[in-house]
Parts: sequence; structure tokens; C-alpha cells
Amino acid sequence: MLLAQLKPFGSEERISMSGPSVVLGPNAVQHLGIAFHELATNSAKYGVLAGVSGQIVVAWGIETAETKLFRLTWSETVHSKIEKVAHSGFGTVVLTRVAPQAMGGTGWIQHHPNGLVWTLEAPADLVETLSANSSVA
Repeated sequence: MLLAQLKPFGSEERISMSGPSVVLGPNAVQHLGIAFHELATNSAKYGVLAGVSGQIVVAWGIETAETKLFRLTWSETVHSKIEKVAHSGFGTVVLTRVAPQAMGGTGWIQHHPNGLVWTLEAPADLVETLSANSSVA
């Protein structure tokens, strides 16, 4: 799913992914697809996918404490300082409210001078089964 959202930007070599193979529920697929599209679009405007040198690292996993938690991070780092967008728009709403809340979780964005990190945490109920043949990618 992630690669499908990034393929139109033609920069697969700048993307690193890691995490266990998981099969997502339909709701998670829909909302993560929207989030990945938003992140890729913003990257194409301002970051790594705009031709700026750098790397996108996407990592996910299931953490077990008292309850199982699905955690996913999109970390984008460019090799030059980028300007922070002066306003928050629809993309911020998608990444911090729409997608996370649809999965019963939370999401937040951390901006830094050389990029950003988006983190999503949600109950692992969104993960239907673990499988060696399927993944978030």
C-alpha cells in the first residue's frame, strides 16, 4: 500500500521501510492510504520527493504492554534546511485527526529544521492477522 502511494513520485530508492508483515483491516487501509498520500504530496512539494537530497524512513510495529499498540512513523530528513510551512491546512487535519481517530488512535507531527516525523499510534485491533506474505508496504 505504501509503495502504491509513492510510485507516482518515482523516488523509491529514497525510501526505506521496516516492520513486521501485517495485514491491515479495511478501515486502516483506507485511512493509512489517505495519510501516505498526504505525506507523499507534501514531500513532493517541499521535501525529499521534490528532488531535495535526503531520505524517507517508514517503520511500524506492534508494541505489547498492557494492551497491543500499532505504531507507525514516517520520518523524512533532507540534507538541507527546509522552511516550515507557515500555516496548517487540510493535510495536518488528515494526519493529526482524521486518520488516527478513524482507527481509534492518535497522530502527531514533529517538525525539525531538516524535515519532519509523523507518528501514528492505534490499538492493534486494526491488525487482522500476521502473515509472512503481506505487509503495510
